[in-house]
Amino acid sequence: MDVDERVRQAFAVGQPLNLGGADVPATLLMELLTGELPTRRAALRLHEARVTGKLVLSFAEVTCPLLVQESEFLEPPDLYWARLAFTGFRNTRLPGLHAAGVTVAGHLRLSGIRSTGVINLRGAKIAGGLLLDRAHLLRPGGTALLAERLELSGDLVAEHGFRAEGTLRLFQATVTGGIHLNDATVIAPPAAPDAPPETFEHLGDGETLTPRPGAALGVDLDSATVQGGVFGRRATVHGEVSLRNSTIGGVATFTGATLSNPGAVAMRLDRADVAGGVHLLGGCSVEGELRLVGTRVGRILRLTGATLANPGGHALRADNCSVDGPVDCREGFTATGEVSLLEARVAGPVFFEGAHLDNPDGTSLRATGIVTGSLLHCCDGFTATGRVTMRAARIGGRLCFHDAHLQGVWCTGAEAVELDLRFAEPPAGRLDLRYLKVALLRDDAATWPADVRLDGLTYQTLIPLLEPPQRLQWLARTPTASRRSPTSSSPPSTGSWATTRTPAPSCSPSSAAAGRPGRGGRGRGTGCRTSPSATGTAPNAPPCGCSPCWSWAPRCSPCGGRRRSIPVSRPSCTRSSTPWTCSCRSSISVRSPPTARPAPGSGSRSCSSPPAGPSPPPSPPASRGS
Repeated sequence: MDVDERVRQAFAVGQPLNLGGADVPATLLMELLTGELPTRRAALRLHEARVTGKLVLSFAEVTCPLLVQESEFLEPPDLYWARLAFTGFRNTRLPGLHAAGVTVAGHLRLSGIRSTGVINLRGAKIAGGLLLDRAHLLRPGGTALLAERLELSGDLVAEHGFRAEGTLRLFQATVTGGIHLNDATVIAPPAAPDAPPETFEHLGDGETLTPRPGAALGVDLDSATVQGGVFGRRATVHGEVSLRNSTIGGVATFTGATLSNPGAVAMRLDRADVAGGVHLLGGCSVEGELRLVGTRVGRILRLTGATLANPGGHALRADNCSVDGPVDCREGFTATGEVSLLEARVAGPVFFEGAHLDNPDGTSLRATGIVTGSLLHCCDGFTATGRVTMRAARIGGRLCFHDAHLQGVWCTGAEAVELDLRFAEPPAGRLDLRYLKVALLRDDAATWPADVRLDGLTYQTLIPLLEPPQRLQWLARTPTASRRSPTSSSPPSTGSWATTRTPAPSCSPSSAAAGRPGRGGRGRGTGCRTSPSATGTAPNAPPCGCSPCWSWAPRCSPCGGRRRSIPVSRPSCTRSSTPWTCSCRSSISVRSPPTARPAPGSGSRSCSSPPAGPSPPPSPPASRGS
């Protein structure tokens, strides 16, 4: 009995047929699958067959199962927009598969296949699962799996030895189940700058793909919707894993995985919504940038024991990220590069206990504007070789640096319930607590750094209670240049004036205004005031304490500065030109200010000498009828 007769008899009763490597023409299979079925039990079940010719089932409707195992196709099957029942090519060698727009009423089983061409499932609708476990998709430098806009009612399983040398594209895919990449390997080398667009015309699909120059895209799940989770435990991906704008109803876990894309983004979750949380723990290694910019993470963000490496760049960039639970970076978490939590919002606590952040030439931890509903712990052996910046942070509980090894800490304008500054050793850089608001402040005199900025610090309780001389030593560590200039009625005897500006005191209703008078006798434009300051001379004012002389200081022609003209020598306050010296060391002259007109009912004040003491109370304003 020849091969054709054996295939027809086995097909009629749905019996598996082992051909032992014999050749089967594709035209015979097309005749059986598209013709009238001889019995209700009809099914095509071939083992160890060698299919010659091209199997073309485009736009056909096949109502019986198509199961080919451990066989070989010499040309890629064409299933373009076909309607199929349960279909499988398990452990079969394929030069590719064209199934764009195909509809499968059941599973599409591609387990253990060896494909040297693209598996094209663009726009396919599969009622069951897509099974790719143990499959090898070998298309280096191109797209191995093209499943854009795929609609999958089950799971996508590509694990247990799955290997892809090329990109897995699932842009805008909809998966009712989960995506399983456990123990999978994906290798996607960077595209060449002059790489031509990738076309699929040889498979009947006229669309093209233009690769991004220099980008190595391993897994593309941008804008995908996955109702289950994305699982990549112990996976190895050389190239970018991208889940931008995706919606994941479960977890995204890469426990023990190795994600490598040096000098670029290793994992991108920008603006994604991951309801079940993000887990990269158990020794997960990320070489490249881990991005979660604008991501909403439900439940928890866990990086326990992970190793992130992107020297000179961002190891973790979670700017404007929203986490519904805690952020856990404990138990050996290591990052080489900057960890950025800029404007992040965390409903729970943030843990960095024992973490090691290495970025010696920049910022190790940037948490400017972070808002946490609970504590933020950078303690218990926490080490940062660069700055730790928490400007304008809002910590709902305790901000702790106990037993931490730090280079410098900047907490300008931050707010916390408790602040613990008992470092393991004095920070080598600056401790900036300017305008910090805290209820309880704990510190240790033995670990005070040499440079402490305390302007505007507000606290309720200091622990421990030290003697006043010790606290004065703490205050004395603030550099002189950063202190506020004291208000004094006379300038320093030598040296230039302080550069900190103090607003000129407002005119009382009884004082005259220089310049164009407005309602109430107030000057406009220059802001000149004729009354001396009641609290002393402003730091930038001339020695006489008279505001008009300073307000009418000329513009320095060499440097173009006005109000930065700083007198070095004491000028006499007259109505004629007076020599001044600008901070740029250029000699200029003061134009005589206009004569101040006294307000009705008030006496004018002389500006020939500084006031002897505080100004007397202003005279009441004259009535409009006077």
